[in-house]
Amino acid sequence: MQGFDVSNNDTITTSTRATVKSYNGVYQFDAEPPHILHSMVKNNPTSGITFPSLLSLLYRKRTSIHWKRYSHRITALLCLSIFNSFLSLVEYIYLHVYLYLFQYS
Repeated sequence: MQGFDVSNNDTITTSTRATVKSYNGVYQFDAEPPHILHSMVKNNPTSGITFPSLLSLLYRKRTSIHWKRYSHRITALLCLSIFNSFLSLVEYIYLHVYLYLFQYS
């Protein structure tokens, strides 16, 4: 059978990965292979989030996050979110000044 075979309680196989041991028929899922774990943060959906929104998200999901494993990604996202917040502040000021000058000129 191609794909996941959960009928056999000792192994689960996929067409692309080697045999992985299971525990009571439950697939032992590791989200990322070890060689990808320490890669860069690219194509991350939260890379465009602002700092207050990221802090709120991290606080709400704090029990679901593996802090030690993903500390480098969290740090990178925090730096990106600070940068995004700065850019949003610049954009906010620029647009308000521009609209004010456009309205009264």
